[in-house]
Amino acid sequence: IATRAEVSRGTVYLHFKNKAEVLLGVVERLDAQGSPTLYADLCHLDGETELTAFFGRVITMWNRVSVPLRLARQIAGGDPAVADWLAAAEVKHADAIEETLLAHGVAAERARPRAIALMAMYSGLSEQVAGDRLQTQPEKLARELAVLYQAAIGL
Repeated sequence: IATRAEVSRGTVYLHFKNKAEVLLGVVERLDAQGSPTLYADLCHLDGETELTAFFGRVITMWNRVSVPLRLARQIAGGDPAVADWLAAAEVKHADAIEETLLAHGVAAERARPRAIALMAMYSGLSEQVAGDRLQTQPEKLARELAVLYQAAIGL
């Protein structure tokens, strides 16, 4: 990172305490680039074709963040700040998914449990395929995610 930024390692560590903070900085930046409009787009989609295209964009974002995020999760076991950041990020995404489900007409008492279930399914699916289908079969994976979402909103 220091070489690519054309700065010394010491300069990097003036801004970050350790490697974990560097990784979180990368993940935060990538997440900020992709997430703000991601869920807003989802509110306006219906049908498997539109949802599959949407999840294709999600997969593109996952491809950008998968390596630093996986490394951050590995570090999380030894660094409470990383574990806290990851937990807060999951809550933020679950909140956004819940708002999207509500916008799709899912009853308020069902939106949060469905959002949490979707987060768990997406996380589990992305972890299983991170090294394989995310790269080699993104279209098939996008269709599977569209089907999961349609089941969550009751289509």
